[in-house]
Amino acid sequence: RCATLLITIALIATVLSQGNPPPTHAACEIPSEWSGFLSQVLSLGELGAEYNIGQVYYSQHLERVRVDIIDGATNIGGTVNSYSVSVWQDFTNEIEYVLDRDDNTCTSIPLIRKFGTGQLPENVYFGGSVMAGGQAVHEYFFTSTVDSHTFQIEVGLTTGACLPFNVDVFNATATGQPQNMVMVEAFLNQIPMVPPFVLDIPSMCTQSNSNILTRPKVIKARESVHMHSMAMG
Repeated sequence: RCATLLITIALIATVLSQGNPPPTHAACEIPSEWSGFLSQVLSLGELGAEYNIGQVYYSQHLERVRVDIIDGATNIGGTVNSYSVSVWQDFTNEIEYVLDRDDNTCTSIPLIRKFGTGQLPENVYFGGSVMAGGQAVHEYFFTSTVDSHTFQIEVGLTTGACLPFNVDVFNATATGQPQNMVMVEAFLNQIPMVPPFVLDIPSMCTQSNSNILTRPKVIKARESVHMHSMAMG
């Protein structure tokens, strides 16, 4: 249902898009800390897809992101695999921790990507507003290039609280024209705070000597978190 809703929003917002600056009521600043329920779908065309449900926590102050994938599944590789993981991205110390909830093992990996501002980039343009229930959601579009790949990204922010509502990522041409959708996210029950201690990294992870991910399904789960972080800055 979330995926259907977001695809509908994407189509409506594209129709409304005029490339105009947002009206005063739509201009806002994303909170420096926020959390919410996450529903995510990644489509890799003929390779398969990933479906993830969980929770996301973001702190600009701590420069940390945590994503709990409570229920994840992928058919990439031809076989359906399920997984449950927690990922902490510690940008201050440039380390990422992946806790596999299925076998209770934790892996630490160097985190190369830099922490962003947590705000929409300067090249963003306002696409229009849509109604989600009784709430207005303002849709913004921008392009981003990562490892020579160009993406068109759509981010929907709630009116007033300015919390993320949806994120859609499309493959794009070098000029930024969207092609195929590669990720769609919906956020529910968002709040402008992170519960206490939830971004603390377990000692079993900080003391882990493991630095190589060997389970393919966990690798795919980690890649889904990277796609989210790329889109949200």
